[in-house]
Amino acid sequence: MNLREQIINKYEEAQRGLTEVQQIDENNVLLSLPLHFSANTRVELAITRITEHYCAISDMAQTLGELKDAGYGLGGKLKEKIKGIAKSAGIEFAGNHLVRKCSASELGEAIHAFADVAKTIGDAYLTYGSRQRPEEEDALVSRVRRIFAEEKYPVREKQQLNGKIEAHTIDFYISPNGTKGLALAVLPNPLRIIAEAWGFKARDIKSTNKNTAVAVVYDSSRAKDESRAILQSTIDIPVPSNAIGDLTKRLSKAGISSH
Repeated sequence: MNLREQIINKYEEAQRGLTEVQQIDENNVLLSLPLHFSANTRVELAITRITEHYCAISDMAQTLGELKDAGYGLGGKLKEKIKGIAKSAGIEFAGNHLVRKCSASELGEAIHAFADVAKTIGDAYLTYGSRQRPEEEDALVSRVRRIFAEEKYPVREKQQLNGKIEAHTIDFYISPNGTKGLALAVLPNPLRIIAEAWGFKARDIKSTNKNTAVAVVYDSSRAKDESRAILQSTIDIPVPSNAIGDLTKRLSKAGISSH
């Protein structure tokens, strides 16, 4: 085997080992690629087989979600830049989702191009746009922060917890020093895709943080029934904003105390 063949074989072998594939059903697959946004989250794509010879690729709104999580607005020059980058690869917007349709024979090339564009857009906030934390998120975070301060919980903010698959940024964290730990995220806009993402995040966090409970405080006025159902079934301590006064009781019931 010459050096050229050795390099190609080793690279392809590494890519196969680093790529995660989850078969959802006969026509749907989730693909987690060994590419990372600047927030250290992997690029993940949903691939749907529409017909035997036709497929659709979606980023499940993850790319624009990376920008929003970083606290940036998507208007003005940044939005135009995003549209231009997406259009160059034949990718369209469907709400906040990036979507590309392609033939089955183009699938490999399309996945590669889509992932490259998604990462480029996701990282754009490093250069473009201006930081604008959404007011509703600030308000909800402040309410949780105030409760923790009043009850003297030993919390740290904006921590990263490693899961088996990737690292996750948590709004509030209590280390399990001899007691139950807590990883709490605030969701001001609990869309279904975000609820599903946190279901995955919760499982991944708990896979390597055995004595840590995952909690989510979400805006009850914006949560639809499907999002509520997902959070209720996948999160240890789901707390709607209209019941945030019961947060400490729910934490205590789960074995998490301020002492």
